Amino acid sequence: MRTIPLLTLCSLLVSSHALAGRYSIADIYINNKKIDRITLKHFEEQSRDGEDNKSQTTLHINGKTCKIKSMSTLEKEGIFLSSDANFLILYDYFVDISDTSSCEKLKPERKSLGGFLEDINKKKGIMVYTGPYDLDWQCDITTIKRLSDGKYMDIAAKPFYSSRKSSKNLHRSSYAAQPKLSPDGNYLALSTPSFSCRKGAYPGVYNTNTWKQVIFTTPDVDAKCAALFPNLPPPDLTIDPTCKNGMAVQY
Repeated sequence: MRTIPLLTLCSLLVSSHALAGRYSIADIYINNKKIDRITLKHFEEQSRDGEDNKSQTTLHINGKTCKIKSMSTLEKEGIFLSSDANFLILYDYFVDISDTSSCEKLKPERKSLGGFLEDINKKKGIMVYTGPYDLDWQCDITTIKRLSDGKYMDIAAKPFYSSRKSSKNLHRSSYAAQPKLSPDGNYLALSTPSFSCRKGAYPGVYNTNTWKQVIFTTPDVDAKCAALFPNLPPPDLTIDPTCKNGMAVQY
């Protein structure tokens, strides 16, 4: 859950909307499986439905230059690479960058959007979303969808969305976090930067092959857990990812 103080959020939205009226994202440069830089360009505000080639964002990757969808500066914070580095996530769209043989294969896709698109893994064929269980609730539940068709995966574990759960149970299952997959896709940390494999940890770390919670009981539990996610900084176990009276914990 992306939590920002209300006054700061209002200031950001005012300044961002003013900036968005003058600038769009011009270029996204990807080198060595990392986003190298993002540049902006000035433009007169245009209809998103009638965007022309001039307003589109340019993706530079592996020596190829391709035009993709136009993106405003408001969407910049939602641009990042998936944990397996196979996808460029563009706010609520994604681009498969594992095959850059032609620009036609770099068209942004959108698969049954619901909440924030947090990560994708090509080998496992899954997408990870988070979203509040209703508009008045500030904490998240996690939704897993198949990459092939965008359909929900019905996972029984508590922190995950399931079509069989009541609103009351979804409410109780929420937490404040941003989930990330391990690069190999075998593990999912539901609470970053505070993921834990300790017994009783919530919302915890899950094995994506079995969807069972990963629990270590040896003294080196924290080191073993951190080793599952070489793409993430070591967790800060002083952060509480649970929800208190409907308020997401600040970090």
